[in-house]
Amino acid sequence: MERYFGFDLGDAESAIARKQKGTEREEPQIVPVCDAQSFITAYARLADGRLLIGEGACYAADAIVRKVRFKSRFLSDPESTKDIRTFAAGVLSDLIGSGNLVQGEELSLIHI
Repeated sequence: MERYFGFDLGDAESAIARKQKGTEREEPQIVPVCDAQSFITAYARLADGRLLIGEGACYAADAIVRKVRFKSRFLSDPESTKDIRTFAAGVLSDLIGSGNLVQGEELSLIHI
């Protein structure tokens, strides 16, 4: 089963969509991340090393690093690339943890 994932990386909110190969007439399905159809584009690294994304990252009291609205700096701040990669790693971790993505599954990622 070949599936395609679309990653709508926004400066304020992001979303993930999934479509299976051979279902051209069907609309892509939104995949929940952090139990939401769209989620805040933010991440936080906690004191214990855990990575949080979404709304939880905005309010975590024990965050030692918190980043929000980093996409808009992509063209002018080379550090934003690291923030985007860290956020994407958190999204992938949530997708694997929720069972929406199988670790080791061959992926075709499309940035939309």
